[in-house]
Amino acid sequence: MMKKLEELMTKTLLPLSEKINRNIFLSSLSESFVRITFIILGISLIAIVGYWPIPSGWGIWLRETGIMTHVDAVLNASTNAMAIYISYSFAAAYSKNSGYNSQNGGMLGLLSFLIVSPQTLTFTTKQGMTEVVQTFSKNQITGQLDVTPINAFPISALGGRSLLVALFISFLAAYIFVKMSKKGFAIKLPDSIPPMVSESLSPAIISVAVVLVAFTLRIIFSYTAEGNMVDWCNFIISKPLSLLTATPIAFIFILTLASFMWFFGIHPNVVNGAISPLLYTIILENIAAYQHGTPLPYGTLAIVLGNTILGGAGCTLGLLIALLFAKSKRYKAIFKIAVIPSIFNINEPLIFGVPVVLNPIFFIPMVVSPPVLGLTTWLLTSLIKVNLNPLVGLMPWTTPIFLTKPLGSGLAGTFILAICLVLNTLIYLPFVKLADKQALEVEQAEEILKSETELSLQS
Repeated sequence: MMKKLEELMTKTLLPLSEKINRNIFLSSLSESFVRITFIILGISLIAIVGYWPIPSGWGIWLRETGIMTHVDAVLNASTNAMAIYISYSFAAAYSKNSGYNSQNGGMLGLLSFLIVSPQTLTFTTKQGMTEVVQTFSKNQITGQLDVTPINAFPISALGGRSLLVALFISFLAAYIFVKMSKKGFAIKLPDSIPPMVSESLSPAIISVAVVLVAFTLRIIFSYTAEGNMVDWCNFIISKPLSLLTATPIAFIFILTLASFMWFFGIHPNVVNGAISPLLYTIILENIAAYQHGTPLPYGTLAIVLGNTILGGAGCTLGLLIALLFAKSKRYKAIFKIAVIPSIFNINEPLIFGVPVVLNPIFFIPMVVSPPVLGLTTWLLTSLIKVNLNPLVGLMPWTTPIFLTKPLGSGLAGTFILAICLVLNTLIYLPFVKLADKQALEVEQAEEILKSETELSLQS
């Protein structure tokens, strides 16, 4: 049975993978995510230490000493600014794969993204707030908040929720750069001019065209209710999701959608942002009921949620375990790099390192795992009584599932988790074997070529 499945996947998925690799747009998109993997790995240790999941005075000490501010600064400069890196990386990869200067293309992609991004922050002054409080205390609201706008890029507009805009606008910039370069719009300077100078000046006319396009888009979206392209795109995605009710099936659908989008490189935060208010409401209402000794209104939902995102969007904990069976040097190395971050729910090293993004071999397990695990958990909770302590919902997001389950749902919850982990691994395993086989063949071919080259040099 397994052999037939491998043969079927070899016939269907490998040719599709080769087609994607030959497509400039898709191969550049995949490459752009792979090239930023080192950034994620670089901050993983800081994220784990800063949001240490063991309940203790560690977090309090970090805040009291002011160190937590600097931990957040590291995250703001990396994961919360991911759209900046992607806008450059994607445009650079597309330009390079099209045969043109990658740095020029990348800079135009980054420039275009920053142009269409929101660039204003507002804050309320102490005086304005005092006036409102004073008038409110007199049973009348006549005060007015003194809201002062300042020119700045909001961190919230540079991270995962902006990836879709970053990908679109950087591709548009790179596409214009490549097409206009082909048409001869690049300025040609004499050979006597140093290459560094000529290469930096050659796209001057093209940059004007790119800026005009980005400028036009900025103006167009300024007339929307959201006021900018980033917030408009997030509204279009999040509005339908915010209307969903707090039921297990609704959240299974949402988390499956997040995994689907993650496969295409769109960060789950785009989806998670829409359900965060509802999610916090669920946690708080469960805690309130728990404190009063009444049945939890969303107990089953909370248990289902935890098992539908094992290791992060796409349930990549199963992928990590499946990599234990890899034979190729490539996937063995990826396992070693990704194991610690994955345990603490940081799955970007796996998503970008394998890579899973736009890799057709991993599309099926990535999208199938969340609904299978979610529905399995839902079924098992109807058959097995699980006593949930909803306070675990307040633990840091880096808390490993191996801690939250025993602490939050005891032996019953841990048993269900074990079943889900086995299922999760079995779903990923045949696809990992296929990818590993492909990588192993490449490595063996390289070894043979290396040996033949050494023999020819000796003779």
